[in-house]
Amino acid sequence: ITDHWFQVPLTHGLIFSKGKDAALSSRFADQTITVFAREVVNTSETLTVPADKRPYIVYLQGGPGFGSPKTGSIGGWIAELAKTHRVILLDQRGTGLSSPLSARTITAVGDPQVQAEYTELFRADSIIADAEAIREVLLADRADKRWSTIGQSFGGFLTLSYLSFAPQSLRDCRITAGLAPIRTSVDNVYQHTFDRMKERVEEYYSWFPEDAELATRIAEHLRTHKEYLPTGERLTDHRFQMAGHFLGGRWRERGLHYFLENAFAEGNDHLSDQFLTAMGAEVTFQANPLYALMHETIYADGPSDGVLPGIPGYELSPSPAPTNWSAARVAASR
Repeated sequence: ITDHWFQVPLTHGLIFSKGKDAALSSRFADQTITVFAREVVNTSETLTVPADKRPYIVYLQGGPGFGSPKTGSIGGWIAELAKTHRVILLDQRGTGLSSPLSARTITAVGDPQVQAEYTELFRADSIIADAEAIREVLLADRADKRWSTIGQSFGGFLTLSYLSFAPQSLRDCRITAGLAPIRTSVDNVYQHTFDRMKERVEEYYSWFPEDAELATRIAEHLRTHKEYLPTGERLTDHRFQMAGHFLGGRWRERGLHYFLENAFAEGNDHLSDQFLTAMGAEVTFQANPLYALMHETIYADGPSDGVLPGIPGYELSPSPAPTNWSAARVAASR
């Protein structure tokens, strides 16, 4: 395991998305940030290809807003890839050890307009620019200076961005989950998301019918009583609905059931501390503010007019920019 630290320009991602002039004219043009990556290689002499001859593969984490995995022991897919590749676990800018963003660091840069301009520099274009800077350093002595990628969830979105911005740098790409919607509006994405969520809730209640009454009871309690999370934030009935995160993946349904059954464990007049603690962990964005800031925007595919050159009828996505709180608007319309 080798840790790498890189200093990269804060604005170099704008070269991909807006051009060199935009990168140079930004109020942040003279600033740099630190980007961290951890390299994992299996050095066993029993493996066919020597460690120093293996190709590089960079892991693009899901989120947005989450650092790469950090485990006490190397296992699973990392261990398998480390037998054939030099695995680069990249902490995307703003996450992990890569100049992490927080409420404190974001508000310190200036007023809300300046904050918006600053956080814009932590999107996919900048993450890919960082990856390119790292690739040029790590593969400087290689005859073949291309590397591979493996993307999970938002990492799949990043993979498409990488293929768009710098395809010449890539040997091959793997996507385990997360394929960005193309040629569709962000509103359409959320319409389908709400439809799917409704199906998942109905499926869940078919397995645990008693939880339908319990969830309603919790929501009604929160409408008439003030309950607070360990952070001091009030838990409202609307925020309680974020427990639906449990249904975002398979095999977590029983976890939601156990989560709900603790709600009134201490009595009927208040929610239990163990429930509020677990709820706080489920709904907070304190450790990963970029998720809250950027999640909806990753579905904004581009302008609403124009066609791709040479491909008649291939209209660009009708997604508006900005998305104008698409999820909230779609929810309110249902």
